[in-house]
Amino acid sequence: MEFKDQLMKTMLDIVAVPGISGTESENLAADKVYEILESIPYFKNNPNNLKKISIKDDPLGRTFVSALFCSKTKTDKTLIFMGHHDVVGVESYGHLKDIAFNPIELNKRIKELDLPNDAIDDLESGEWLFGRGVSDMKFGLALAIELIREISEKDDFVGNILFISVPGEETNSEGMLGAIEHLVELQNSGYKYISLMLLEPSSLGGTEEDKNIYLGAGGKVNVLLLFAGMPSHVAEPFNGLNANLLASEFNRLFELNLDMCEEYGGEFTYPPTCLTQVDLRKLYDVTTSLYTAAYYNIQTLNIKVEDLIGKIKKIALQAFENTLKVYHEKCDAFSKKHRMKIRPINVKPLVLTYNEVYNVVKERFGDEFDRHLNQKIKEWKAVGCDKQTIAIYIAKETFDWYPNKVPAIVIGFAPPFYPCRYPELEREDYKILLSATDEMIDYAKKKFNVNISKENFFAVSDFSYIELGDKNGLDEISTNLVGFDKTYIFPAEELKKLSIPGIVFGAWGKDIHKNTERINVPYSFEIVPELCRHFIYNQFEKAK
Repeated sequence: MEFKDQLMKTMLDIVAVPGISGTESENLAADKVYEILESIPYFKNNPNNLKKISIKDDPLGRTFVSALFCSKTKTDKTLIFMGHHDVVGVESYGHLKDIAFNPIELNKRIKELDLPNDAIDDLESGEWLFGRGVSDMKFGLALAIELIREISEKDDFVGNILFISVPGEETNSEGMLGAIEHLVELQNSGYKYISLMLLEPSSLGGTEEDKNIYLGAGGKVNVLLLFAGMPSHVAEPFNGLNANLLASEFNRLFELNLDMCEEYGGEFTYPPTCLTQVDLRKLYDVTTSLYTAAYYNIQTLNIKVEDLIGKIKKIALQAFENTLKVYHEKCDAFSKKHRMKIRPINVKPLVLTYNEVYNVVKERFGDEFDRHLNQKIKEWKAVGCDKQTIAIYIAKETFDWYPNKVPAIVIGFAPPFYPCRYPELEREDYKILLSATDEMIDYAKKKFNVNISKENFFAVSDFSYIELGDKNGLDEISTNLVGFDKTYIFPAEELKKLSIPGIVFGAWGKDIHKNTERINVPYSFEIVPELCRHFIYNQFEKAK
């Protein structure tokens, strides 16, 4: 069977097993990846090199797959293929959701959906295959498997290839975070990582001329804000400070704040946006809000954690000052209009980090508070709260125990955390990577007349966890990441031990996460594999 035909078969076999993120079906996807790898003669003869490894303390009992091919000629040089076997859900396919994982059948019937014109054009061209996961990213998994199958049959290949397929990438990256310890263990046992290929779709949308390779990864933080007010009866609103007023003013200043955008190497991030804003009262009553919480998605490129916290603190302080100004103006205006003497509350702006609040509570109550918090976390987990909701509850519970009961804004981070990683172009291993990348780009132009552009930052993904741009900032993130080591296992110390240059390169796809997700067959199945081969052989040759 020709390589492209075997590649198609393997992709369709993996796509057929849903593996929807955040569900136990992710284990079925891991099983399928393992099963296909197990059929390769090399792993039949070397079964200890193929493993399914459980993720510690994972509520869904998920596993990741590790497959290590070692050439007959012994060497420590190791290239990593990396990918994820989970996908997003299929509700958007409507009455066709039952065949969303059957691309051949879906292609015959997808016109039953109300398709945009560009999707219709692609369907009618006969060059695109529709289906959940074909682009993001089961083609990449199939390509890694088939390249390993091919290379393992060659006697003259010198080098090791490690393939890691993880769950949870579409949620909190639990799979990749769980795999870090395994990568470090292999490194400690003598394998030297020369580079990594993340086989995500690296060209999305655009035209045939719009192809990309990425050298780094954009970062992401969920900035968590707890707004603590001073409650009052609604009939006496000037006797307190409504936490919702604080939250609303912060949101006005922070939402889509262009000053929070970063630019690095000609690339930029989008401004922050609110993912959740919620009053934390449990039942209705006629008291103004004591606690409100919100968290915001922030993309990062090259900012240091301490600088990021500093910028957020400044905006939070401005929001607090603006809120008090509005409060006093309304209080004065109401007093004059109704000729009433109102004594305004005496509140000063107070902005704290979560770590500052926790340290005060810990100093006052010691292990008693930790035991209380651990019990509450068990209760929240038992009723199915997600990591982000638990982070909000932890922040509230901690401030409940905070002795100084005054209005405040508390700044922390909610899971997940993706460090930005940028290419360190002056490092020797990066120079080798860049040389192999540039030669692959030249090869693509000469042989296929395909133009490929180099970009610094790929979208938020597991690519963040192979090398850290700001190692020193990990401690500050960790101490303010609400739920750290309780609900969100973030292997900060292990991550500091990895420093792997890499690229993101893969299929040409469109509309990932939509019901029109699709992959371009001629480019992805014929050109991409040959370019990957060129890169792999060249990379090992240069790394000697």
